[in-house]
Amino acid sequence: MIAAGYTKLFSSIIASTIWREPDHVRLVWITMLAICDRYGNVHASIPGLADLARVSIEHCQDALKCLMAPDEFSRTKDYEGRRIKETDGGWLILNRAKYRDMISKERTRERKRQWDRENRPNRYKQAQQQQNGDKKQQYAVDYTSVSVPSVKDYGDIELIDDPIVAAMAVTGEHDKSAWGAWVKKLNASAKRVGMECARAVMRECVRELFGEMKAGEVNKPGAVLNIKLDKSLG
Repeated sequence: MIAAGYTKLFSSIIASTIWREPDHVRLVWITMLAICDRYGNVHASIPGLADLARVSIEHCQDALKCLMAPDEFSRTKDYEGRRIKETDGGWLILNRAKYRDMISKERTRERKRQWDRENRPNRYKQAQQQQNGDKKQQYAVDYTSVSVPSVKDYGDIELIDDPIVAAMAVTGEHDKSAWGAWVKKLNASAKRVGMECARAVMRECVRELFGEMKAGEVNKPGAVLNIKLDKSLG
């Protein structure tokens, strides 16, 4: 039986190694994400899964072999990059719990925003004005004494509204020389594309940096982030 409900598809999938695989591998993977239950169980036979994914049985077998194999370039190093394992009656998506927790945090955040919209209209209006993409808008915040939360996974980053604070949390750099440079880059970009777009681009750079740090690919996160921002924000 196909599980009822839906699975959120994170935009970061297009930057993952799975996106470099052949079409039939991607189709089978997204199909498994769509039909799994809340624990990550996919109950299906190979012919049944092949029919759902609209691929041949041979292609389905090849895709499953790929998804069960280690992936040295995967951003997630759990299970050596394997995405699924075979179980009695189907397969288990190995990192389903991790992404479910990220979604749970995101839903909590959205519920809070909804409550603000309904119960604090003035506050919500101000927040919308702050992020409305006005090209005249500029950051003028002193981050010297701001509270910087700890970051352990992508879900923690999603809970940080301010991309400057997210950058401080991920890089560990709290000096004015660091955040001051980020503010200047953000403001300069906002004049061209609007603050909302500039914030979104910076947040994506921070998420990308975090993934590289977890993979042990970064020695100087602040410097690497600056390079990313220069390329992305201009």
